[in-house]
Amino acid sequence: MWRSFIKDQRIGVRLFITVSLPIVILLVFAGQNLYQSFSTYSQMKRIDKLASFSPAMTNLVHELQKERGASAGFIGSKGNNRFATKLVEQKLQTDRMLDRFSRVAKAIDTEAGNPHFSSLLSLAQKALGELGAMRARVDKLSTSVKGMASYYTKTIARLLDAVSYMAVLSPDPTLSRQLTAYTSFLQAKERAGQERAMGAVGFGAGHFSPEIHQKFATLIAQQKAYLDLFNHSASTKLTGFYKQKMASDIVSQVENMRRIGIDSIYSNSGTKLPVSGTAWFDAITAKINLMKDVEDHISADIASYTQHHASAYSRWYYGILVLVSSVLVITMLFVTKISHSIIAPIGKVTKYMTRLANGDNSAELRLEERKDEIGDMMKSIAVFESKADNAIPLKQRINPRQRDLRPTRQPSPSSSWPKAWKS
Repeated sequence: MWRSFIKDQRIGVRLFITVSLPIVILLVFAGQNLYQSFSTYSQMKRIDKLASFSPAMTNLVHELQKERGASAGFIGSKGNNRFATKLVEQKLQTDRMLDRFSRVAKAIDTEAGNPHFSSLLSLAQKALGELGAMRARVDKLSTSVKGMASYYTKTIARLLDAVSYMAVLSPDPTLSRQLTAYTSFLQAKERAGQERAMGAVGFGAGHFSPEIHQKFATLIAQQKAYLDLFNHSASTKLTGFYKQKMASDIVSQVENMRRIGIDSIYSNSGTKLPVSGTAWFDAITAKINLMKDVEDHISADIASYTQHHASAYSRWYYGILVLVSSVLVITMLFVTKISHSIIAPIGKVTKYMTRLANGDNSAELRLEERKDEIGDMMKSIAVFESKADNAIPLKQRINPRQRDLRPTRQPSPSSSWPKAWKS
């Protein structure tokens, strides 16, 4: 059936069928490549947007962490004036970052990014809307450390969830590792912020209750787990930068205070701890500020990486698009030219032979120098015409249906016959 169908088609249709199959295959593979390239480029652009938005979120997180610690110290010390002063100053810093976050959140086109990210951001903004009410309860000492810490921790977690969502979008293995290192470090730093709050309560009260002590020790263990993941995922250069920052004397002071806090639960002396709440708060805040430097360094690396590779994927996508379009246009032009070089001369020969068959003795066929099968066919027609000229004068060729009505005569050897061919 297929062979019969092909035999019934004209040459132009056969050529089109022959060429269309590889063109369709080319378009399928090119379309898949283009789709994959465009998808990767779009994802990188989304991550690039989120990476540019990330500092506004993490800076706010950093200030909320400090405010949580100051609030814990204020509540734990029953409104100690030194913690009250720190809390007032910290609120101003938090408000400054909150204002910057709000401006960036309005400017970023979240709908063009990802609906899930928009949902996470909306939850974080809703939680931030309750900040004023929580501050009022802290100022009046009408909330417990646990209730206060629960609010701040939940709000910070929602902001960090929005930042961590970049890792889900990443199509690039190297970037995925960078994002894993980044989010792990953010979680470790968040546990350090919670540790600051629990330590402020314990050291501020002069002793650690069993509940606060357990939470304090758990947070230290969780930090170690997240930092192990960070060291496993981060580049050697980045881990080196982290170790350099952690080589500070303030980190050693925090470690000594940690041991005092951990060991205090096993002491029955009843004496107050030798570390004050404000001393602990200042020391671990200095350490967390060093961690903030590392966080900013990672964030800058990610932003640089996403910008560079988003541009590279963009060039790759448009390069493939131009290449495929060029190949398609050139192929179509080439096929059109080839088809015309075959169909046009065959059409001339067919028209010429049809006119001769219909008795049109004025038909002419212009010979062309061709070395293909069409040239061979023209030469055969020329030979046939030459033999016909030697048998019957061209002027006396008649329609075969009228041949029985015309008298025939033999040509004279000296007769001169006009040619129907022109070179």
